[in-house]
Amino acid sequence: MNTKKPLILIVNDDGINSMGINFIIELVKKRGEIVVVAPQKEQSAKSNSLTINEDIRIKQVFKSKNLSKYFCTGTPTDCVKIAINKIVKRCPNLCISGINHGSNSSINVYYSGTVAAALEASINGIPSLAFSLLDYSLNPNFYEAKEYILNIIDKILQTNISDFNYKQKNYIQSKLCLNINIPNVKKEKIKGVKVCRQARSKWTENYILTDNKESFKLTGQLNNLDQNDENDLSLLEKNFITVVPINPDRTFYEMIKQINYLNE
Repeated sequence: MNTKKPLILIVNDDGINSMGINFIIELVKKRGEIVVVAPQKEQSAKSNSLTINEDIRIKQVFKSKNLSKYFCTGTPTDCVKIAINKIVKRCPNLCISGINHGSNSSINVYYSGTVAAALEASINGIPSLAFSLLDYSLNPNFYEAKEYILNIIDKILQTNISDFNYKQKNYIQSKLCLNINIPNVKKEKIKGVKVCRQARSKWTENYILTDNKESFKLTGQLNNLDQNDENDLSLLEKNFITVVPINPDRTFYEMIKQINYLNE
């Protein structure tokens, strides 16, 4: 591998053949050495799930001077883990997950395979970006936000270059992880980029009986419960691209003092 160029690991949850991942590949292929490890088939809403009771198979499907593509039969998190342990020979300078077909704003981060893959990379000391476009169609238009996406990637590459060998570390401190959502509007309607916090929200689920009357299909609506407009859901409605820094620490810090009575 060419150690003079940044190494960029690209993953997703929509699968190796999705439009979103191939858009990202084309966008950054001149930025460094690219290694793509993506699920063989769609793995949406898998969160941080791992494959533990089945074998995981990987296969290289493309190879050129600065681009290698592999499919993985596991989950998005499996893709990151197996890339780090079996494919790359040095620590990636950046992990890009996506672009996802559909929103991963607010509470969706808990269910998203796209965000989970980025978090897994961050846990392993790799700066990571999870990109999602608020378009659930099979043929979304990623090009409207092309300049914004590339600008974010370039800025992160310039400020978060990693020069250590992760295989020589017993412990690696978690690195930057950004959850980035893009409104589904024309370029001229995008108002810019806003770093903000995750909205307080909740899904109202509805399980609909299918035609065979023996099974159900999940539908629902996401409700923004936030009173403050400076959150990702509210800003996306105003046509801003939202950037939410996230980390794997799920401690409810405000609750620690309140439950001190449990200490013995």
